[in-house]
Amino acid sequence: MDKRLLKSNGRVAHTSLRGQIEAQHFTDGELIYLSSVVVDLLDAPDGARQCQMVWGDGFVILEKTKHAFFGFRESDGYCGWIRAFAGQNTAQPTHRINVPRAVALEHPDVTNGGHEIILPFGARVEHWPHRNPEREVMTRSSGWMQIKQPTIHIPMPLYVRETQLVTATHNWDDPVSVAELLLHTPYIWGGDSGLGIDCSGLVQLCMHSCGRKCPRDSDMQAAAFSPINRTELRRGDLVFWKGHVGMMQDAETLIHANAYHMAVASEPLDQAIARIGKKEFGAVTGFARP
Repeated sequence: MDKRLLKSNGRVAHTSLRGQIEAQHFTDGELIYLSSVVVDLLDAPDGARQCQMVWGDGFVILEKTKHAFFGFRESDGYCGWIRAFAGQNTAQPTHRINVPRAVALEHPDVTNGGHEIILPFGARVEHWPHRNPEREVMTRSSGWMQIKQPTIHIPMPLYVRETQLVTATHNWDDPVSVAELLLHTPYIWGGDSGLGIDCSGLVQLCMHSCGRKCPRDSDMQAAAFSPINRTELRRGDLVFWKGHVGMMQDAETLIHANAYHMAVASEPLDQAIARIGKKEFGAVTGFARP
């Protein structure tokens, strides 16, 4: 089994694996929704980042230690450790951020100052209506939505512009349009958000935003989708190298998060193939249609 998707660390395993592997304890786990802006998913309690989650993403905890939790991302089953101070919330999100980055304010007034949080594309938030119906109507009529900021002791309100939110179940129509929205987002290895993203993280985020299944890493994606010939390439198709992936904007243009530009960038496919083949990942290994 692929360790990245194996819901076990040897001591504890998910109940779906009962009878398939050995473990000291089997559990259904505890589902939480993260309340930190970005959370690294690590390969060990103090290990290296493998990928990330963002505010409101679901994480199923299988084992807790003093400083870290072992489990898996609800969205795709990717396994690893998160640090215990990542923050947690049991309420299911109602909305998500639909722009590259949105500012959540302590007051629904940009001139008021106070506490601010930058929430990346895809972050999931919980609408938290005012107890006073008149105040809720006033807030919404002025273009703001009050959301809940979970804290250790007392939840606090934050305010986000409604135009930057969609319902949690909303789906985009076109994965490439999501990638184009994220142009110039910084490149971060293992990144999965509008604050920083890598090549396969971009592909997965774009696909998930359209309600389409997609595994996290480029080798998984190459294995999951139907191979095609280069002459068949069209908008939305994928191009693979060993350790890299990009998405076609059209038959001749590639959009991809990459370390050469240190950002999500768009460039002619022939130009990318020549540079990557010479200096980075070698020759193209395949083309696929999700």
